Amino acid sequence: MYLLSGAAFWTTVTYYLFFRDGGREVTWKDFVNNYLTRGVVDRLEVVNKRYVKVVFSSGQTPVDGYVWFNIGSVDTFERNLETAQYELGVEGENRLPVVYSTESDGTFLLSMLPTVLIIGFLLVMLRRGGAGGGGGPAVAWGGCSASPRQPPRS
Repeated sequence: MYLLSGAAFWTTVTYYLFFRDGGREVTWKDFVNNYLTRGVVDRLEVVNKRYVKVVFSSGQTPVDGYVWFNIGSVDTFERNLETAQYELGVEGENRLPVVYSTESDGTFLLSMLPTVLIIGFLLVMLRRGGAGGGGGPAVAWGGCSASPRQPPRS
C-alpha cells in the first residue's frame, strides 16, 4: 500500500515538474514589437515577482500556449511598461491591466524530499522491528535473568 501511494505521488510530481507546458520565452523588446504594438494583449500577469505571463485577447492568440518574459524587478517592469505605452500613444483607460499572482513551481515539494525520505525510512525500520536479529527489541525490559547474589555463610 505504501509503495503504491509513493509511486502515485512521485509520478504526479514528475509529471508536474517536467511535462507541463512551459510557454515560449521572449525578450522585452520582442514583446513590445510583436505583441504590444499589434494590440493583441489582453492583460499581463506578474508571477512570483519574477516573470510576466502575457494573456492574449480572445481569438487573437498569435502563438500556441502562452508567452512570457523575465523581469528584474516589479518597479522597473512597471516603469518600462508605462514608458512603452506612452510612446505608443495608449491612453489611461486603454492601458493594459497588470495582475499579480503566485504560483508554485515545485521547489516546495523538492525541499520537502529529504524530510519525507527520513520519515519513510523510520517508518520502514519501525515496521521491520529493529536492528536485525530476530525481530524483537534490542533490549529486554522484562527483568534480569541473573540470580541474586547470596550473602556468604559464616
